[in-house]
Amino acid sequence: MDVNQFTELITKLQSADNDIRKQAEEVYEKIEGPTKVAALFEAYTHHTNNSDARSTVLVFLRRVLARDWDAIWETLNEENKQRILAKVLEMIVHETELSIKKKIADLISEIASNLIDDSGDMTWGGVLELMDHCLKSEDLTGNYIALLILRGCPIIFGNRLAHFLPTLKVVLEKCMATPDLQIKATAVRAVIAFAVDNDEEKDVVRLMTSLVPNVLQVCNETSDEDDSDGPLGEFAELASSLPKCLNTHMSQVLQVTLAIAGNKEKNEMVRQNAIEVICSYMESAPKGLKKYAPGALGPILETLLSCMTEMDDDVLNEWLNEIEEEEDYEDIPIIAESAIDRVACCINGKVMLPVFLPLVEKLLTSEDWKMKHAALRAFSAVGEGCQRSMEPHIEQIMAHITNYVNDAHPRVQYAACNAIGQMSSDFAPTLQKKCHAAVIPALLESLDRTDVPRVCAHAASALVNFAEECPKSIIGQYLPFILQKLENVLSAVFNRLGDKRYQVVVENIVTAIASVAEAAEELFKEHHARLIPNLVHILQNVGELKELRGKTIECISLIGYAVGKEQFHATAIEILNLLGDGMKDLAIDDPQYSYMISSWTRFCSILGADFAPFLPVVMDPVLRAARYRPDFNIFNNEDVHENEEGVEYHGIGGEKTVGIRTSGLEEKATACDMLVAFAKEMKEAFMPYVVDVYELAIKNLDFGLHDGVRTASAEIMPCLLTCVEKQGLADKRRLWCEFLKALTTSMEEEDDVEILASFMTTIGSCIEVMKTEGIAEEEVQLIISVLLKQLENYGKRMSDRPVEDEDDDDAEAKEELDYFMELEASCLGAISDLTHSLMKEFKGTIFEGMINVFNCAIQLIEGSKQYFERQWGMCLLDDAIEFGVGHMPTRFPKLIPIMYKLLGDEYPEVRQAASYGFGVMAINYHQISDYRNEILSCLEPLAAMIQREDARATEESTVATENAISAFAKIIGNVPLPAEAYGKVVEMFLSWLPTYSDTEESPYIYTCLAELFDKQDAALFGPENQNLPRIFLVCLLSIANDAFNDDDSGNQTKQRIVTILKQIYASFPQFAQQDGIDEHLTSVLQQTLNGQ
Repeated sequence: MDVNQFTELITKLQSADNDIRKQAEEVYEKIEGPTKVAALFEAYTHHTNNSDARSTVLVFLRRVLARDWDAIWETLNEENKQRILAKVLEMIVHETELSIKKKIADLISEIASNLIDDSGDMTWGGVLELMDHCLKSEDLTGNYIALLILRGCPIIFGNRLAHFLPTLKVVLEKCMATPDLQIKATAVRAVIAFAVDNDEEKDVVRLMTSLVPNVLQVCNETSDEDDSDGPLGEFAELASSLPKCLNTHMSQVLQVTLAIAGNKEKNEMVRQNAIEVICSYMESAPKGLKKYAPGALGPILETLLSCMTEMDDDVLNEWLNEIEEEEDYEDIPIIAESAIDRVACCINGKVMLPVFLPLVEKLLTSEDWKMKHAALRAFSAVGEGCQRSMEPHIEQIMAHITNYVNDAHPRVQYAACNAIGQMSSDFAPTLQKKCHAAVIPALLESLDRTDVPRVCAHAASALVNFAEECPKSIIGQYLPFILQKLENVLSAVFNRLGDKRYQVVVENIVTAIASVAEAAEELFKEHHARLIPNLVHILQNVGELKELRGKTIECISLIGYAVGKEQFHATAIEILNLLGDGMKDLAIDDPQYSYMISSWTRFCSILGADFAPFLPVVMDPVLRAARYRPDFNIFNNEDVHENEEGVEYHGIGGEKTVGIRTSGLEEKATACDMLVAFAKEMKEAFMPYVVDVYELAIKNLDFGLHDGVRTASAEIMPCLLTCVEKQGLADKRRLWCEFLKALTTSMEEEDDVEILASFMTTIGSCIEVMKTEGIAEEEVQLIISVLLKQLENYGKRMSDRPVEDEDDDDAEAKEELDYFMELEASCLGAISDLTHSLMKEFKGTIFEGMINVFNCAIQLIEGSKQYFERQWGMCLLDDAIEFGVGHMPTRFPKLIPIMYKLLGDEYPEVRQAASYGFGVMAINYHQISDYRNEILSCLEPLAAMIQREDARATEESTVATENAISAFAKIIGNVPLPAEAYGKVVEMFLSWLPTYSDTEESPYIYTCLAELFDKQDAALFGPENQNLPRIFLVCLLSIANDAFNDDDSGNQTKQRIVTILKQIYASFPQFAQQDGIDEHLTSVLQQTLNGQ
């Protein structure tokens, strides 16, 4: 093939005609790499008068060298290699057109990148000579070429860095000062790429730091250019990767970026980049702003809030007619809202809120809807980052926000609903418990806005969020009103399903009914018979509206789950028969699929063994999906189609990429979750499938493409052990031995902390099924070795984390750090849970073998840098106290001082763990009376913990406080107290009631109250029985707020409290009129007295 034919082939490769291009590609791919390179060089030389042809040839030449470098370069002898390198340098020297020189510079960068040896040095001496010549040149074009090459290959200087730095600095300053905007921008891109890739070289970091003012000047001068990849975008990369370079210039950085971000006349992408610089710096160096720009938080938030107000009055009709949140024409407000979220996650809430709240208050008092809209959206955004600081004030905040559902502007109404919904998730369940009287009426009012379907639909969506974490006792107060409103809206809009906006309304209303049912549980019984026929009617009459049909199926199943088998059995069978045929042929990509799958799982939970006749309908497709193994292919990097749906790409080194067809992975994970549910609910009725599922679970433990598959495969193991319970111990042990071997083997190779935690949780659950008689001594020793190994690995991972220096210069982004810590906390939690399962089952018989675990717990607490280390370390010690042998302070002298200290810890989770330990000592007092001194000494610090100012500020602190109250109850009930202390202890105990957040501790707390009442304890009753009204109110509130779990212990305790309530009422009915007993409590009292 001569040069003209080859040129024609290159032209055809760019043809718009698919057939011509495909034929050309087939011919081109058959040409050997070295031959192809030689032909491209020849074509470049041949077309000296055709700049377009030379330009095209250079693109293809760079592409083939990038893709097949190793294959091509290794086949060439040394003479040909040197000829190519010399040719490239000759080309850039003699080329006259700047646009083509730029492409040659890119080619040189590509080649140079491949000629750096293992020690980081450049082996191509000619390119260093070129760089030296260009950097020393007086000609700006020569400087420009050097910077282009540097940008493409930032580590080009290798061990000659010191030689080039002084000249490079001069050139950079010169190029950034030139009037040519293109050269300015290239200089910025080059120096930032150079700094980021050489970030461990102190001289390079110093150079970059000194040039930040110059870079900022260029960013400012080019801020009017319509360039999404402009200097400011590169500067954001520097802020993220090397924030230390910005530290001493932060005032100037913020002056420039805030001015650009807040300037409506600037290009939108440039403004986004300015915002990105600020956020990237704060995420990479969270303490940097406080140290180097201490007063900057206010201007940053002010600018971002101002950006959020940039909304167009003229697009209201367009917004009203949209189905979902499509706000492409409002990118800056969306970017700014996201930025406020990011800032809140970087800055401590105690610092953020005093600055944030006055700014949004000012916006909320404006008459301009855009101001109010921005403030409400900002509230939605900061909740996650400021959760701990905002939660104590959530009542005042929500009372304020709910006022705006009545605003005259629909977008403000929508924003208010959005804030309520988002904050219902961020602050659950505290918001539900403290703010229900403001939130529910506001949402019900918003549901009336059927004339504005977007507001109505979003109100329903917010109600879903609120109901998801709402205690049954609270949702029950409003249940008739909520359901009546939802039914009214459904009736009003059902005939308008032809309008897609109202389809969304109906879908959200149906989902809201489902969420309310799930929260109300058995309280929904009196309503379900009325609602189910309407939902079945939707199911049968919505035609091709598959999303709505799926949500309706889900709603019906959730109602069934709430009201229980007795009420729902017949309906469940009817629905399953109705859906059965459709289930067999349901395609994975059908919008109903996920709803149908989860609903069948729920129906299984409702019916239990009665679901057995329907298992064959679902097990074949479920097992088929659970066995799915994806196809994969290996590609050259340039052949990868990143946007191909259902394919995931992973680099495997060099220029190769593996493409994995992932379209069935989510369905596989869902199927594995279904198998867990079926095995859990069906028990022995699942026996026909145990062998197949057990083999599949073992195989899927190592399925590395989806974490959910592995966790579900582990989770099903204790369920399968339960399924074979009636087959005898031998069958259980057969499975158990295989499971334990598979789990511990997988853990040896596993480095995913989340997966390791799930495997430990599974072993703990298996122990609870196998009991002492089912686990051999060597298996116990193996499990203990797993605990010690995981504690050791935890310590190594934590010590390997980079230490955060004073300026956070080398810190990971806070979000990543938080995620890492969250995973490590879950791992320690799993270690604690497995320890608890093991100690609870084997108690003192394994105590000596567990000593090293408990010693590790003490070390964990003493060296703790994270609160969860103290929390879970104390939980491990709690197990030693609860199930160990003898007086623990004797065995562990540091134990009691540690516990006293932890009672005053800043974090409630830590205080809870410590208070629980003292409660366990009280329970064990009858066996180990040596605990008396520790118990008497703990009364004062326990009381101080309960009486903290923030004792009930958040849900976590409330649970911790109630755990401490429970410890008091255990002490009163088990430990003889000195007479002078007893009366005071009982008096304090009564003053702290009622409790109802930590329902696990309720039996201890209220059994103590009942015991004291039954023996007519003088300290409890008070002088002249003056405490009886208080006792009456405590009992009533405990019942009204569902303080008791629906289990044997909870129900027995509740019955004792009901008995006390009835006894007091029989003698003193006037107590029902006391302050604090409102209409709702009066209703609860009447129901209780009537035995309902």
